[in-house]
Amino acid sequence: MAAVAAGVGFILFYRLGSLTSGLSTAEVQNIDSNTSWHNIVHNPLDLPWHAVQWILLTIFQHHGQTVARLPSVAFGLLTLTAFAYVLRRWYGLRSAVFGTILFGFSSWFLHVSRLGTVDILYVWSVPTLLATH
Repeated sequence: MAAVAAGVGFILFYRLGSLTSGLSTAEVQNIDSNTSWHNIVHNPLDLPWHAVQWILLTIFQHHGQTVARLPSVAFGLLTLTAFAYVLRRWYGLRSAVFGTILFGFSSWFLHVSRLGTVDILYVWSVPTLLATH
């Protein structure tokens, strides 16, 4: 399982800021709305992602594409962990390893977890709710 997590972690962090030519308009809007707590408090929808991005934007004053996308990578890793836990509990170790590899290397998961928008929260919520049940 550690090798699977290391492989997917490498794929998620590989050229995170330089693979594309720039930020999309949705990513720029998220950065602009997360520059102060005032915007986050008045719109608490998707608070976990916005809080993590606000912390990163506060720590790194000269932020770029990598810092804007790091919250999605963090929630992608949490999603993968919860997914692996659910598969292990329901189907055993072998199915958990193969299922996590398939899910972790799928283009949909990689796209959503490397994009600097709140879309990863929709993916994160289902395995996390299943894992807590």
